Amino acid sequence: KKEKRKEKKKEKRIKKKRRKKKNFFFNDTATTEIYTLSLHDALPICLTDFLNMPEIKEYFIDKPGRGIKTEAEFVDKTGALRRMDRLVFDEEKKKEIILIDFKTGAENNEAYKKQMSDYTAILKDVYKDFNIKAVIAYIDLKKIVRM
Repeated sequence: KKEKRKEKKKEKRIKKKRRKKKNFFFNDTATTEIYTLSLHDALPICLTDFLNMPEIKEYFIDKPGRGIKTEAEFVDKTGALRRMDRLVFDEEKKKEIILIDFKTGAENNEAYKKQMSDYTAILKDVYKDFNIKAVIAYIDLKKIVRM
């Protein structure tokens, strides 16, 4: 029994070390530099470029009669919690709400249509007097898709 316990402890230690140990091998300095750039610099650069796009910049400008909610949480009819990335309330534009959902990676409008449709339905129930517009914002692609 002692031998089995020792063996199990040894196996656990080895598994633990394997989980902790992550090795990345690069065959040249250029690859290492690109990898480091992508990890540490690409997102801030990408985000800055994205936020300076005229189509998206408009939703970040402070204006009279404009309200902003970020990570706005709502409960849908099934009781599920839904979190919307950004809501822009514009009183001046005939009581309009722009729902913005931020995405990264490949464009996949079909997959996000249901999500945006669900979000829009929730907002229409809560803000009956408002016109709801939905936008998917692909940060790294620097692309805006109006639904």
